[in-house]
Amino acid sequence: MGYRVLVMEKMDSSGPAFLQSRGCDVRFSESMSEEQYKEEIAAWNPEGLFVRSFPITADMMQAAPELRVISVHGTGYDNIDMEYAASHHIQVIRLPEGNYISVAEHALFLMLACAKRYGLTRDPFRRGDYEVRYRTAPGTELLRKTLGVIGWGHTGRELGRMAGEGLRMKVTAWTEGRPMDGGGFAAEAESRDQLLRQSDFVALCIPSTPETRHGFGMHEFSIMKESACLINTSRGSLVCEDDLVRALREGMIAGAGLDVFDQEPPGTDSPLLHMDQVIATPHFAAVTEDAMHRMSLEGAQELWKTLNGEVPRWPAV
Repeated sequence: MGYRVLVMEKMDSSGPAFLQSRGCDVRFSESMSEEQYKEEIAAWNPEGLFVRSFPITADMMQAAPELRVISVHGTGYDNIDMEYAASHHIQVIRLPEGNYISVAEHALFLMLACAKRYGLTRDPFRRGDYEVRYRTAPGTELLRKTLGVIGWGHTGRELGRMAGEGLRMKVTAWTEGRPMDGGGFAAEAESRDQLLRQSDFVALCIPSTPETRHGFGMHEFSIMKESACLINTSRGSLVCEDDLVRALREGMIAGAGLDVFDQEPPGTDSPLLHMDQVIATPHFAAVTEDAMHRMSLEGAQELWKTLNGEVPRWPAV
């Protein structure tokens, strides 16, 4: 039998099937606690892990002396203890091309829902209150509105392309530390603050790192337009949620479209789940049939290649 691989969470069958077709001994474990996963890893001693979002701690990796590769079913890898992985020569692989179209489309959906005041009319209309259409402030068109994209990776660029070419929005972008190619549909902002002041929608498309944690707070909200909406499909930790709640309550910004939260799942008492001007979804942007198939198969292929000594296409660094 070939390499031992533990698939830790439910995913499309294409990836595990690929590994099995290459002779890997694949074991499936899901819906376990950290301690149960640790025991499973210790008993199985896998050479490869295939994981979606479950936190992979140093203790879990230490339980598998022969662990060599962790393939992450997605773009972000903030669920992995990277310090331990790097110090023990465990290669972590990410998949930035697997889900960016689905995530960009979801960000566009959140923008449209905010623009059309969906959160303000949804529940009253479901209760039979047709007159809500007369009491609610009019929505807005996206045509010629300004979308500010913070981060210009795969998702940010695709969102900018969809908005600029598809909806004829004005797109500006800002990315730290490197020049950007606007592709003919976006302009580079002179600074992040300039982007915030001018944008009708601000989309966060950057990874979660210690440097970006809670990097979007009261200063940012205070310089945004009062009519602007924040869109976050990246990571909840980017935003100081207390500041966001205050900004919404005080009318500093008009709304927010959120697919991610600082704590996941968010508590049922989270104010953000009960504010009409917030469109909230359960970290669902990448969960499409198309993206799930691509991430499963590509993640398995990269895992297989790396176990065989090849350099992965997208190593996490």
